[in-house]
Amino acid sequence: MISTNEIENIHSTRRDIEIALDESSTSEPKRFSEISHLYLALAEGKISFPESPSELRELYDHLMHGELGKENELDGEIFRQGPVEIRDSRQKVIHSGFSPESQIIEGINAIIKLAHSEEESNLVGIMMSHFMFESIHPFYDGNGRTGRYLLGIQLSKILSPATALTMSSAINQFRNKYYKAFHAVEHRLNRGDGTPFVISMLELLIAAQEGLIENIKQRIDFLASLEDAIKTLRGTNSFKNHQINLLYILGQIQLFGKDETLSLESAAKFLKVSKATATRYFRTLREMELVHEVSKRPLRFALTDKGREIVGLEVKI
Repeated sequence: MISTNEIENIHSTRRDIEIALDESSTSEPKRFSEISHLYLALAEGKISFPESPSELRELYDHLMHGELGKENELDGEIFRQGPVEIRDSRQKVIHSGFSPESQIIEGINAIIKLAHSEEESNLVGIMMSHFMFESIHPFYDGNGRTGRYLLGIQLSKILSPATALTMSSAINQFRNKYYKAFHAVEHRLNRGDGTPFVISMLELLIAAQEGLIENIKQRIDFLASLEDAIKTLRGTNSFKNHQINLLYILGQIQLFGKDETLSLESAAKFLKVSKATATRYFRTLREMELVHEVSKRPLRFALTDKGREIVGLEVKI
């Protein structure tokens, strides 16, 4: 999600996502809440490709909730009514989206039919569906984020949610390659051949999978380092058992959590103690400069640099 936002020059952090997914606070609408929950549903395999233009519009409304300026609000029956043009840095028109809305709906129906066809459910068809969606450009704003989310749904179906979630990261890393793939198909000498686009997208997919594998290997190595450090701590008289358990939990969160913090409530639950007892445990670790308080409401803690070092996680993930 951070990557797909970054491609559009929208800044978001792991902490923003954690706040967006926090169900304990409902006082005010939280930015990125809708899109965060959609990506969580994608990760858990609980999302399906839209079955109609109206369902696609509903998905778009959730993805772009709170992110659209008035000038980009949709004015058609389902999609945009007016024309759109995509320009390069010299303001030269490089692509015009489908127009009028009837052509947009016709194009979207073709994509939906392709997505739900078992015969066309393959990587080539998926990549060309992505090209078709971005070419149609059904919205004034948010086409990229919506298109990449739809791509993720399809990749999740035939590969894995993990692969689908890393695709935006690869696209962000190789952004120029991604945009050049679109331009190559639309070049007048190319005569609409989608082969270069598919090849480029498959190369990005390979990069995404290789990046995922490398990331997992790195975290496995760090986990082994964490477990060795915890084992060493248990063999000394410098720490009490509950202190070591808290450090172990915080180390695992550092490696695999949505963010690097642990709430007082969660700590008490993990350790099977009261919040008052957990507070005393944290106070001791704070005095040792191994953890620090990140927020007060709710009360959350994270490892300090000294804390990461003592549990074998000197490199911040």
